[in-house]
Parts: sequence; structure tokens; C-alpha cells
Amino acid sequence: MTVRVGIIDSGIPSTAAATGSGAAHEGRDFTAHEDLGDRIGHGSAVFEAISSGSVAQMITAKIFADQLRCSPETLIAAIEWMAEQQVAIVNMSFGMAAADDRLAAAVATLQDSGALCIAAAPAQGSPVYPSALPNVIRGTGDARCGPGTLSWLNSEQADFGAHPGQPGAGPAGASIGCAHVTQAAVQLLEEHPTMAAADIPKALQNRARWHGPERRLGPA
Repeated sequence: MTVRVGIIDSGIPSTAAATGSGAAHEGRDFTAHEDLGDRIGHGSAVFEAISSGSVAQMITAKIFADQLRCSPETLIAAIEWMAEQQVAIVNMSFGMAAADDRLAAAVATLQDSGALCIAAAPAQGSPVYPSALPNVIRGTGDARCGPGTLSWLNSEQADFGAHPGQPGAGPAGASIGCAHVTQAAVQLLEEHPTMAAADIPKALQNRARWHGPERRLGPA
């Protein structure tokens, strides 16, 4: 059974349909563009991180048009739509400074549909949403992690860290780290198709190479 993975972001790369990484063309545009094409590169980087080495079916909800900003109504509509798509995992590589009851309710509905929600969180600083909502897996970047490795941070800010990408070579940081956490979760489901969403976090912990927050030392 093919794993269905939801991505809420800025669209997909133009080459996605030819990559063989699932049915990349499936999705819905919630912007005025009326297509799934990515005009800012963020969604493409997230898509490529998640789909690398996978045969999962990618379902895209495009909420960002020409910048990484959208209205709360657009985000909520995308989450509500994703809850109808029978996806196992949903990646949200972004964060908002505040949330309201409508966003919380939409995420809860998505979780009630059986989807595991993974969202970006900063490695330091104040919480962001939807990653700070209950039962959402908080993913971030961790410089200790290369492709295919995880850290179990278990910190006030984040749950898991992963490869943050290459600064200067496209999007990098928490959003890409989050996407790599999702990739690891997708791999688990491909290896264990009957695994319940609630069991994925513990299984990811067991695969983590690093435990505890990244320590950055200053000058001696």
C-alpha cells in the first residue's frame, strides 16, 4: 500500500512529475495562480527532501504564492481540505507567531482523520504554530545531522532535528530540517505499513543518532 503524504507549502518543482517520486501532480492550489507550480522555491526544496528515496504519493496544498505568507483563512482551508485526502502524514514547514481557535480546530480535525502532523519549529526562541499545537511533531534543523540522520532533541522548542540543508544553496534551516524529519517518518511507514501514527514518534526516537539539544560553544 502506497503511503500518502500531504505537503502544505508553495507548490512543487517543475520536474516533479518526471521524478517518479509518487503522484506528485496531485493537489490543490489555494492561491490565485490556479496551478501547483512553485514560484519561490521553498515548496520545491521541501518536496525534494521528503520524496527523496521514497515511492510515497505526494498530495500538495499550495498556500504560498510569491512569498512565504498567506492569510489564516487560506491556511485553515488547506488544512481542512487535507483532512479529506486520507493522508498518513502532513508536513507543514512554516510557523506563525500566533494561533487562534480556528487553526487549532482545523489541525485537530486533520489529526482525527488519522494523519500525523509534522511542523517546523525554531531550534531556539518562542514557539510558533502549528508546531506548538497539541500532538504536532515539532521538527527543526540540526547541524549535527547529515542526510538520513535524526536527533531526538526533546527540548522546549522542538522534538526532532534533522539535516537543515545547505545555507546559500536554497532554503535551509528549520523548514528543511522539518522536511527531513517527515522523510524519516515516511520511510518508517514504507517499512512498516501497519504502524499507527501514534507509534511513529517513539520509533523515530529509536532511530535518532543524537540525543539532547545541539550544544554550541562560544570562544574559549
